[in-house]
Amino acid sequence: MAAAVRGLWRWLGLHRSEARAGYLFVAPGTLFILVFVFVPMVAGLVLSLFHWDMLTSPIFMGLRNFRMLLDDPLFLAALRNTFYFACVSAPIAVGFGLVLAIVINEPWIRGKTAFSTIYFIPVVMSMVAAALIWRWIYDSQFGLLNALFKLMGLPPQMWLVDPQWAVPAMMVVSIWKTVGYNLVIYLAGLQGIPGTLYEAAKIDGASRTRQLLHITLPLLRPTTLFVTVMAMIQSFQTLDLVYVFVGERGPDQNSILAVYDIYLTAFRSYRMGYASAQAVVMFFSIMVFTSLLVKLFSEQTE
Repeated sequence: MAAAVRGLWRWLGLHRSEARAGYLFVAPGTLFILVFVFVPMVAGLVLSLFHWDMLTSPIFMGLRNFRMLLDDPLFLAALRNTFYFACVSAPIAVGFGLVLAIVINEPWIRGKTAFSTIYFIPVVMSMVAAALIWRWIYDSQFGLLNALFKLMGLPPQMWLVDPQWAVPAMMVVSIWKTVGYNLVIYLAGLQGIPGTLYEAAKIDGASRTRQLLHITLPLLRPTTLFVTVMAMIQSFQTLDLVYVFVGERGPDQNSILAVYDIYLTAFRSYRMGYASAQAVVMFFSIMVFTSLLVKLFSEQTE
């Protein structure tokens, strides 16, 4: 009996030491998330109830900042443009990444690493550098795109000013920038699918289309959920692209996105409380979209 008790105490001591080691390993990451994620979130939520210009003392306003959002045409337009931007560019980027990954993953394709590297170069490129390159491409007088239009006998377009083309022009840059990331993630997902499933499907006489629809796509659902959520969040948080494209001439209701409007409100108008209310609305918008995506993919899995 005494030996059993001593053994139990030794076992508990071992597990306590392992627990302490585990806590030490996760402490830096937990502290980082606490200081740079949760504390700013709570501070932003509290600040959204105040009027504060960073120079005078905060003045409590309750929900008045949120009521003012309903009468702010620029923020409503920015919110509408952001939803349009995210709901179009993110699915296209995910779809292109999936198609490219399926093609590159074919056994007869040579140089898979080279192809993946080429498509991944825009991902590692700074968004500011990419936006400057595309701003030159879109330039109404000296841009490459309008030069091609002239060669084809088409009239030049004001890509970054025309209300019809301002947001789609930014979508093209966002898609070009993120396709490579989705491609690499999808390639990893495809390489994780056991080859025996395809061999069994071939023996049963399944065509390539049926293998794609009943093996590849269902087993890639977790990967698709991940890249879709990441693409949506990145689209909602787009700032530097808009800043480079429209920063000098100022915002308008045709080309502004929500995060850029928040930046202008906070650091140009110094209305930190109102900007915090805008950020809270964006946070809950992203949370709702993410929850809907998770629910959608969960229902498909069931």
